[in-house]
Amino acid sequence: MGTEATTMSTGTGAVGADSGASPADLGALLLRQVAELLTGLDSRQVADLIAGHARLAVVSTAAGRPSGTAARRPAGAAAGAAGRAQVEIPSGAELEELRRSLLDAPSRAAAEQLLDALGPLTVARLRALAVDLGIKGITSRDPRAAVQRKIVDQTAGLRLRSEAMFGGVHGT
Repeated sequence: MGTEATTMSTGTGAVGADSGASPADLGALLLRQVAELLTGLDSRQVADLIAGHARLAVVSTAAGRPSGTAARRPAGAAAGAAGRAQVEIPSGAELEELRRSLLDAPSRAAAEQLLDALGPLTVARLRALAVDLGIKGITSRDPRAAVQRKIVDQTAGLRLRSEAMFGGVHGT
């Protein structure tokens, strides 16, 4: 059983209820992945989690998405610089999922990580994503950092500011 559980830990997202793995194996895999995540946190982050000042969120990554969207992230070194130009922005249901994830992000840093997980978007595509998300004040002269800051400020940042101002910092 120990051998099965370790071979399941591929990181490809292929392990699931349909994989034929037992619930115990899936549970062991999940607990190992959570343990790996927690070992990467610093003591302040762990203390915030324990105190309820932070939370963990399940966020889909490009590697774990179905084949229609996985093409957004080219595999292998052969993709190189040409692959960076091919990264596409989410649309439809994926865009709405991203919007919800950004709005629910527990911190500005978590929102930035969500944007980084999309892959290396060109500045023009990042601007287009911002417009699709309904972000105000995006101009053609905005550099990447400014566009990303505006996205974060008008999603997670807006919610975090409101919670801080109105005392609902740790509400549901």
